[in-house]
Amino acid sequence: MQTTWTRRRMADRADPRPAVRQAQRSRWPQVAQKYWWRLAAGAEVQGPSRAHLTGNSGDRYCAWCRTAGRCTVDTTDHQLDHCPAWTNLREWVQSRTRQTGATAADYGDFILNGRTDTGKFGSGGLGVARGIALRVMCATLTKGRMMGPTYWPPANAAANATKLLAKEARLRHLAATKTGREAVAVFAKDWHGLVRTRRRTLDLLFG
Repeated sequence: MQTTWTRRRMADRADPRPAVRQAQRSRWPQVAQKYWWRLAAGAEVQGPSRAHLTGNSGDRYCAWCRTAGRCTVDTTDHQLDHCPAWTNLREWVQSRTRQTGATAADYGDFILNGRTDTGKFGSGGLGVARGIALRVMCATLTKGRMMGPTYWPPANAAANATKLLAKEARLRHLAATKTGREAVAVFAKDWHGLVRTRRRTLDLLFG
């Protein structure tokens, strides 16, 4: 489908269509959906193209790395896999993955195709966390490039993701309690490891 995804799935010859269907069925915010599609379709504007469009040679390089005194060409792979600015968000996603009893060795691959190391898709609360990571990353990249990395640092990404995940968990739990006991049981199963339900109360197991 595009260079990044094709390269990432070469090792296991994975069919991308299930990942597309999984993304289509997700209840992610629109900003996360659109960002995922740009990544999957190779439509995300990268550093060299951005520099060509703006006429500013500095736009070729990662804004976050430049603040740390490094000149690294800004590409999708760089942002997903290598840029040290996203270390906290990568660790946040890995922690949420482990809490559900799964593992995902590569952050970039998980964000793009949603599969854990067992080959299964991260669903339920883990799928929500993946969508939130996409949302936070998109917002940080967009506003950081517009306003400057100093004013919108990726260092805050993990904390922002935690707040959004907590809000989503509470909203979905509230909806389940209004529906009935069976809905609460389904919610508890989908969010296993991330939350604990007690009758009509909810304990968040992440922070």
